[in-house]
Amino acid sequence: MTSVWGAPEHAGKAGLAMFAMRGKEYLTAVRSENGLLELHTMHFADEVRDPHSEVGDLPEKVKLSPQEVKTAEQLIGMLAIEWNPDEWHDTYEEQVKKLVEDKLAGREIAVSAGPPRGHQRHRPDGMVGCYQLRVTVFVCTACDRPIAGPLTKLPEVPARPMDQGFPKVDGSRRATPTLPLGFFALEPESWGAPLVPSDECREVFAGGPCLSDPDGGGFLVSAGPRNTVVLHPDDASGLQPHPDWKHSGGCCGFDGQSGLNQLCPCGAEVGTLISECNTAYELHLDPGQVRSITA
Repeated sequence: MTSVWGAPEHAGKAGLAMFAMRGKEYLTAVRSENGLLELHTMHFADEVRDPHSEVGDLPEKVKLSPQEVKTAEQLIGMLAIEWNPDEWHDTYEEQVKKLVEDKLAGREIAVSAGPPRGHQRHRPDGMVGCYQLRVTVFVCTACDRPIAGPLTKLPEVPARPMDQGFPKVDGSRRATPTLPLGFFALEPESWGAPLVPSDECREVFAGGPCLSDPDGGGFLVSAGPRNTVVLHPDDASGLQPHPDWKHSGGCCGFDGQSGLNQLCPCGAEVGTLISECNTAYELHLDPGQVRSITA
């Protein structure tokens, strides 16, 4: 009998069978593998439908350029993790069992509607919030290389810690990073170079100091781009400092007043790091030099 079981496996064939279960008849394939017979349920022909004939508004097939395909493959590679089957289990069954146990023990059953959308996780401010299960990777527009991510978007830039200038455990006096690792936000105000004269005494840009105009009696403020991408500097650790010292103003770090000072490995200027003892500690990607891919 064992030889009969093993014959389909060696022949590369499977048997067909029908059986009834849960008030329904099933078409099945019977396979031999590792000395055992396996039963796999299948669909009848009338259960297999063409989605294009069933759903009328499916998107048309889009022709992608080789560069777009390469970028998508890089994004998938960045999001890929080692799969451990032991980490996946039937949470529904566990919850039902707990519900039954609580009921039998006479404990009060609390009904929770749960978050309406997205995924519940701890926000950087310590609160529990509802975030979409979406992550973003930023790529250099010059070479399509991923330079930051995957990151989760915050609705706004968190309050700057304002602890710059005070000694830290590592001996530095730079501020605590504005953004936690794994998150980004958009700065709605003008940020970074160029700087223009102003009569108003205010921060040269968000997270920077108040700066007097050396050529006049007023002050300098940012006329840089809006909606720069703010993130933790370590989330784009592959960027390189600008080799031109003119872009590297500052005494204890970068003051961000001399333009883009971070380069993609391809050499393109993509971002500005501020890490001075009188500034916030954050990286700003220029919206004109990077593009986002959200999945």
